[in-house]
Amino acid sequence: MSGSKSIKRNARKVEKQKTQAQRPAIPTVDVPPLEPRNANQEKYLLALNNYPQVFAMGAVGVGKTYLVTHWAVKNIAEGNLKKMIVTRPMVSSDPNERLGFLPGDINMKFTPWALPILDIVEDLIGKVKMEEWLRTGKIEFAPFEFMRGRTFKSDTIVILDEAQNCTLNQIRLFVTRLGNCKCVISGDPMQSDIRNSGLATVLGIARRHQVQAAFCEFDSSDIVRSRLCQMWVEAFEKEEIS
Repeated sequence: MSGSKSIKRNARKVEKQKTQAQRPAIPTVDVPPLEPRNANQEKYLLALNNYPQVFAMGAVGVGKTYLVTHWAVKNIAEGNLKKMIVTRPMVSSDPNERLGFLPGDINMKFTPWALPILDIVEDLIGKVKMEEWLRTGKIEFAPFEFMRGRTFKSDTIVILDEAQNCTLNQIRLFVTRLGNCKCVISGDPMQSDIRNSGLATVLGIARRHQVQAAFCEFDSSDIVRSRLCQMWVEAFEKEEIS
């Protein structure tokens, strides 16, 4: 009798497992859809989908950082990518402010420079999920001082933000880390905080030697941050103040 009950119990267990397996998987992250707001944003998104490397250049507030971050988060959530690696030059108004003087691990040290991207990620997936992705390595920060010797592999998108504040040696170090990954280099040449920016030189090299890349250029008419932001950018342009 007990043997018969055991058989029935096991049969019910197997049937329950089959039913659960047949249920559609519930996505763990619901990322809002990504829609371009103008023609140049549409070109940028097409480039992200179709090119291994994308240069996104132009005025502040056009969505260079937002679009690539949203694109990356969506592709990670859907399983098309495993991780997003972010780097940017840590240029500060205070020359005594260095990465090593900040507390915590690499992610914590890098946080002040990564806030624009972290704010976007948190808006898209929430603080809890963002912290989980940071903890599990789906989001990683790669300061230049720890980059040498690395190779950025496939199933990864690597973002170099604020590239106008990179020296030529820094950008060269970055692009020679690239494996079979997706790469985006974004910047605003008009807002460089250093005198020896290498961005224009690298753009020229890429074009002259036909490096496989898409070149997306924005201007003040593409600004979507706010009308007030657009008016200020246009005013500075008219005054010819860089």
